[in-house]
Amino acid sequence: MILLRKQRLLFVKGAKVAGTSIEVFLSGFAGPEDIVTPISPPSPLHQPRNHLAPDGSPLFYNHIDAVKVRSLLGADYFQGLRRFGVVRNPFEKVKSTFAMQYVLNDGAYDVDRAIDDTWSEADKYCDSQGECLLTDVLRYEDLDGELRRFFASVGIPFESLSVREKDDFRRRSPVEAKFDERQRRKILEKFSWEFTHYYPDELPARAEAAMSGKEGLVEWHPDPANMSLQNLDTWYLGGPVHVVPRKKDYAVNGIPSLVEGWLPAAPLIGEGTRVIGVGSCFARYFILWLAENGFNKNVDTSPYNALMRYGATFESPAVIAQQFRWAFGEFDSHDALWIGKDKEVFEANEERRRLVRGTLEATDVLILTLGLSEVWYDKQTGEPLWRALTKRHYDPARHVFRVETMADTKRCLEKIEEIRRRHLPNLKIVYTVSPVRMTATFRPVSAITANSVSKAILRAALDEFLRERSELVNRELFYFPSYEIVHDYFRDPFEEDNRHVATFVASRIVQAFARYYCDPAMLERMGRGQGATGSTKLDNFLDFASEAGRDASPDERSARIADLERQLEDLQKTADERAGVITVLDKAARERLALVEELHRACGELREQLESKPRNE
Repeated sequence: MILLRKQRLLFVKGAKVAGTSIEVFLSGFAGPEDIVTPISPPSPLHQPRNHLAPDGSPLFYNHIDAVKVRSLLGADYFQGLRRFGVVRNPFEKVKSTFAMQYVLNDGAYDVDRAIDDTWSEADKYCDSQGECLLTDVLRYEDLDGELRRFFASVGIPFESLSVREKDDFRRRSPVEAKFDERQRRKILEKFSWEFTHYYPDELPARAEAAMSGKEGLVEWHPDPANMSLQNLDTWYLGGPVHVVPRKKDYAVNGIPSLVEGWLPAAPLIGEGTRVIGVGSCFARYFILWLAENGFNKNVDTSPYNALMRYGATFESPAVIAQQFRWAFGEFDSHDALWIGKDKEVFEANEERRRLVRGTLEATDVLILTLGLSEVWYDKQTGEPLWRALTKRHYDPARHVFRVETMADTKRCLEKIEEIRRRHLPNLKIVYTVSPVRMTATFRPVSAITANSVSKAILRAALDEFLRERSELVNRELFYFPSYEIVHDYFRDPFEEDNRHVATFVASRIVQAFARYYCDPAMLERMGRGQGATGSTKLDNFLDFASEAGRDASPDERSARIADLERQLEDLQKTADERAGVITVLDKAARERLALVEELHRACGELREQLESKPRNE
């Protein structure tokens, strides 16, 4: 077993899967705080460390199982790791055990003992319910290729296992294991986990001779009890295969079930890192959390001013790319018609352009949240507008609405990347797709279906853009799946407006982001910052985000109730304050009414006195 803390990488060692060779390779990246267990025989390239208990007894050991590792490290820390192991075709694995023991025992060894002595990787990788606790299981048959792809995703350079420990027993053994029918069935039974999940083509299965009625229409059933040699072909599985998490996987693993393949090799954000958010309103949650927890201290004026908005939330890739072009002199804003949320024209002067450029040049990490594919354009200039125009500025001959295609969206992302590579080579960009739904659509269809199309265009274009730059992914360009977490993990993620994400959901997304992107030393001492923001919604978000991180789904309903109770308290407070004002005004009105009545009475008395005097006086 090896734990690399910097890379957040755990290797759980199986049997006869080149585990010792992988340990020797990984030990070269181990630091003084990492855990490296001993191997046998020892290797000068492999130095064990931090594997003993304080009393000197073994705590972590060579073939320790994943359940034990989780218990020792703690479930929360364990879930935050990339956890990998290797599986091998059990028939070949037993043959390898046989060859090794045959040589070591001078021929006093047989196939049945080899089957008994070879354990299933389910014993090491799975819990008592048979659920695999690893995030990645690689296949031995293309080990160098699978390791190359896997290590690239965690930032470890790798070409091949140049040293293969214990690799020559098959060559040295004069006898190769042969299996009779009884032994084959014994292997199929003992290693059913491997065969079911990774080598299904080895299962002796055939379709039932006749399926009738509903059963034949519903599902095809293989029959492992009946062996057939008629079809020896196999399903091609390619590289590592990731299955869709089941609901109980969510219950066991939580949000980490959704982030495989999208994690940085090391945290990007420390106390001195300058982080700016650009894009939809969802980006403000990231910036607010960073500011409240001591990050982003180098932002000008205040860490709370780290949203680049200037009067609008830039929600479409076309508008964001336009801002990059403007900042770096590739777009003349002379004819631009930019309308802010206040319905006023934004003056795109040189001072503001330099301010945007300076902000980007001073930024270390940019959180870029994409929100919409529906865009208004100026037909005369061919340029996008920030938003729909006011009636006073709208010109039907000049301004047109359109839905960006995936190709249009990808070109905008490519323009942003082109400017980043040319002018901002040290800038790292974390892309997200906003889970917040659009307010309305200008298309003649329902807003829900239009929103689905809008998000799908963004997500597909972004994925293709990142796939074409795989060498930069998780190094300079990143994707954080906030959209998928909201829509696929939570049961009821939206507020009553059915658009904005509930504050509890937003808090758990930001906590997950912090777990992988922020300095762990900062996270250990984080707490609430300056307190109230003046917004009940944002205050609730900060309260939820300051709670200890845990799997979110079981707490969702109780958090929604707590959120509504807080909103109710805030509304009650507002109502009480207004009732107090009404009471004061009512008292003042009554006092003034009494004064008016007194004056009215005095005037009446004076009138009577005047009328009672003789006319000649």
